[in-house]
This record gives sequence, C-alpha cells and structure tokens, in this order.
Amino acid sequence: MASFDFVDAAAKGYEFLWRERRYVSRVVIPVIFVKVACLLAVHMMGAEKQFLLSGLVLIPGFVLEAIFAIGLIRFLLYREPMIIAGSAVPEPEDHPPLARYMGKMSLSQAWQAGLAMYLLIRIIQVAFSAWVQDYNLLLEEQNFEPEPMAPTFIGAIAMLGLLWVVIWTFRLGWLYIPLAMGIPFTKFLYRIRGLNSSFYMFATWFLCSLPLLVLYGALANIVTMAFEQGSGGFIVLDSIVLACIEVGMVALQVLAMTHGITEIMSVGKEEPKK
Repeated sequence: MASFDFVDAAAKGYEFLWRERRYVSRVVIPVIFVKVACLLAVHMMGAEKQFLLSGLVLIPGFVLEAIFAIGLIRFLLYREPMIIAGSAVPEPEDHPPLARYMGKMSLSQAWQAGLAMYLLIRIIQVAFSAWVQDYNLLLEEQNFEPEPMAPTFIGAIAMLGLLWVVIWTFRLGWLYIPLAMGIPFTKFLYRIRGLNSSFYMFATWFLCSLPLLVLYGALANIVTMAFEQGSGGFIVLDSIVLACIEVGMVALQVLAMTHGITEIMSVGKEEPKK
C-alpha cells in the first residue's frame, strides 16, 4: 500500500514556500492580477449567481494558475526556472535538484500533459460545482423541502458506497502532478491503487488548506467591517484577498503533494551506481 508522511510533506511545503518566497513572488504576481481581473469581471457582469458563466469567465485565471502550478512542481524537483509571460525567470541562487528526473517524458511532453490535466480537472470541478449550486438555488426558489426519510439498511449501504467513491476519487484531482514530473498517470495510479492513499492525500490537503481558510475568514471580516458589503471598495478588496488566498492554497498543496508523490514513486527504487 502506497503511503507517505503527510505531516512531513505539508511541513516541507510550508518551509519551501517560505524559503523561496522572493523568487516565487516574482512569478505569482501576474497570476494574482489576472485572477483578480476575472473576479472583478464576474461582478461587473452581475454573474455572481450564474455559476457556470462565472466559471467560464474565470478560465483565463485558471490557465495562468496551471502554468504557475506546473512550473512550481518542476522548480521544486528539478530546479527548472519558472515561466512568466512566456519567458523563464532565472533563479537568484543555485541549489541542487531535489530529485533526479523520474519519468520518461520529454520536457515539452511533461508540460503539455500537466497543463492539459490541470485545466481538465479545474473545468470538471467548476462544472460540477455550478451544477450543484444551480440545483440548490432552484430548490430554494421553489421553496422545496424534502420529506424526512427513515433510515434504512439499503440507504446506509448506498451512503457508504458513495463515501467510498468520493474518497477514492479524491486522488484523481492530483493527476497533473505525476504528469508534470514526467511520470505516466497509469503508473502513478497503479502505485496508489490502495484506498488508504486517498486518506494520506486528504490529510495533506487539509493541513495545507485549513490555515489559509481561517486566514481568509479573518481577512473577509476585516474587509466587511471596513467597507459596506456590495460597494466598489468591498468588491475590489475582497477579490484581491480571495485571489491571494486561492493562489497560496494552490502553491502549498502542490508543493506538499509533490513531496508526498515523490516519496511514493521513489519507494523500491535502487540508487544509481557510482
């Protein structure tokens, strides 16, 4: 069964992002700028409750977010310069790579596969989220209240089966990481075929997300106290805070999960002969 130390992986993600904060900040600023512009465009169009339309408006931000995430993976593992505005940003300090190249894909293949998979996952997430939110909104408009159902054995089994599917599927949200590393996702899925792999990934995601979610809640309260909700200042500042928190969560999750996946894929490998 594939496993890794999720506490250590999360700690390494935080540590790496803090150590390389100056370099990463040079690359992340355009990503945040575009995400803020997309969020403001959603408000200008009045599409806050048109969830599918707002998701489509946010796609340019997802594209830059994908480039940032794949570049961060390659920078962490192989010390490849990250890309901004189509050009590589030279690293101010020279550090040895974290790992030797682990896959058989070329650089261009790894980038293309990683970007395509990241965007595909994000689009599926947006489409599913929009469908759920639109459905809930429709129920609210119709004042529909489902009748309480008595618990049954079949219902309990169905809920357990659904929970198992959700837990197992959680790993699919990170398929872009092995692809960006140059590893075919089929090899990755075979290595993590056990159900417990999803638990380790979920724990890593939780440790990287919870602190920033708490921070966002605190900052959102400050913005609400400083500006009237719905005013121009509130919308602009709230969009900036949301974009920064989202990008920060992506960075931490990618770094921590890359450490964990590297540990999983390195198990059983022999060291090269000297």
